[in-house]
Amino acid sequence: MSKEALTASRMACWTLCQRKHLFAYDRGVRKIESGDALVFGTAWHKAQEVYYGTGAEMRRREGVTTADMAQTMFEAALATAENWDEFTVAKLQACIAAFVEHYADDDIIAEMKPEVEFAYPIEGTRTFEARGKIDGLATLADGRTALVEHKTTSESVDVESPYWTRLRFNPQLCRYVLGARALGVECETVIYDVFRKPAISPKDAVKDLDENGLPIVLDANGDRCIKRDGTPKKSADATKGETYKTHAETPDEYAERLRADIMERPEFYFARREVTVTDAQLEAFMLQERMMAGQIVDARANGRDAVKRGLPYEAAFMMNVGKMTCDTCDYAPFCLAGQKLDAKKPPQGFAVVGATPELENK
Repeated sequence: MSKEALTASRMACWTLCQRKHLFAYDRGVRKIESGDALVFGTAWHKAQEVYYGTGAEMRRREGVTTADMAQTMFEAALATAENWDEFTVAKLQACIAAFVEHYADDDIIAEMKPEVEFAYPIEGTRTFEARGKIDGLATLADGRTALVEHKTTSESVDVESPYWTRLRFNPQLCRYVLGARALGVECETVIYDVFRKPAISPKDAVKDLDENGLPIVLDANGDRCIKRDGTPKKSADATKGETYKTHAETPDEYAERLRADIMERPEFYFARREVTVTDAQLEAFMLQERMMAGQIVDARANGRDAVKRGLPYEAAFMMNVGKMTCDTCDYAPFCLAGQKLDAKKPPQGFAVVGATPELENK
């Protein structure tokens, strides 16, 4: 009998809330509509997979431009999501175009194999095995072997940002290093390749320009303001009721403004940092793997025992009730209402998708 996958995401879920783990992993019930952050992150990962996968050979071809590469990545990334509005599509396109332009002369990563799957046994459990998908195993320009992890974030990526401290101790990192070792690859370093998602929104009003590139100033009657010398005014005087002729920003205009902003201050959006993983960290993580696998098995046994004593099976899975956990939890509306989740009849807006969709959708 095949073993269940204990992924890094599953471990994080169990640590956060055992009841959420029960719903998401034991019963495989997930919300149909993913959050914007997750959807964008999935699309961004797909773009990176193309860039370092099939795109690596494409970039070596004569005549292939950065625009060609960006379009190929964009089309693949867009295919990962449905029902995006045109401005979200424009945002993705602008970000990918800026990425390709920014890293056109990349002299750090010589070559990389993207989306590398792995599996290895977890000592002390017959139920679970460690599984996952590494963003990339790379050879750097200096010859070192590196594990590359792509991240998107809304936080600052400045050197002093606490974001980096948390990444440094992300258990996922140990899982991937161990996964690489299981594949026979000894990583000499780890590179976090991070992109800060733009917070720039489309504008409600953009100045219209005439054929000479000048703004169109209108008087109180809606006519264009012309100076005494016969030339059009370039600035509006609000005290006289003058306004600029405007239009709502189009997706193309938004995309170009966003791309220009990213290229003007790339250090605000792009960051790459090397981190190391010690043997002590790996040993501690392997202990945590064994402990967590045992905890899940014990909780299931306690759940079956609870049913025998007239209690619901869910009683064996502790709830982590709090603002930080419940306010962002998809299951909170019925979980906090004391309603049971039946995988045969999932709540409206939910579906049974299996235990580890992250292995397919990363």
